[in-house]
Amino acid sequence: MKLTDSVGSGAENRFNDVVVVQTLLNQNIASLTPHLPIDVDGKCGPNTIELIAEFQC
Repeated sequence: MKLTDSVGSGAENRFNDVVVVQTLLNQNIASLTPHLPIDVDGKCGPNTIELIAEFQC
């Protein structure tokens, strides 16, 4: 898995990059505030952005 561009608010959010980030977030979901896994759909929606922000803190 390798990113070609950034993912998140104001980013390119290319489908394949979003899938990589969503997959990695789901793999690390236990280290975040209790959340259910997110859909790996290649769309950078509010749930994905929320988890990215939380993971970065």
